Amino acid sequence: MTRKGYASELRAKEELIKEFGSDNVIKVAIGGAQDFIIVQKGKLLKVVEVKECHQKKYYPQPREKGQRVRMIAFCLEHGASLEIWIRYPQRQEWSKEVVLL
Repeated sequence: MTRKGYASELRAKEELIKEFGSDNVIKVAIGGAQDFIIVQKGKLLKVVEVKECHQKKYYPQPREKGQRVRMIAFCLEHGASLEIWIRYPQRQEWSKEVVLL
């Protein structure tokens, strides 16, 4: 049994590698917040959080709201942009929300 959202994370990783290259995409497995960080030329460029939703609209849980607060603080401290990618099963494309630029 795979954990919830794992397939979406793999799809997101493939898309990020196509765009930024495999050396620049790092999977973050600790902290309980961001899923991927993108590094280019020694600088933190972007933080990507991947969510999977089985309803028609994404409603974050209280834990996910706390994650978002921690991610925003992390991105502000390091000068990176924050994107939240949401995968709906009925759609082929990602719903991408840019939180910070």
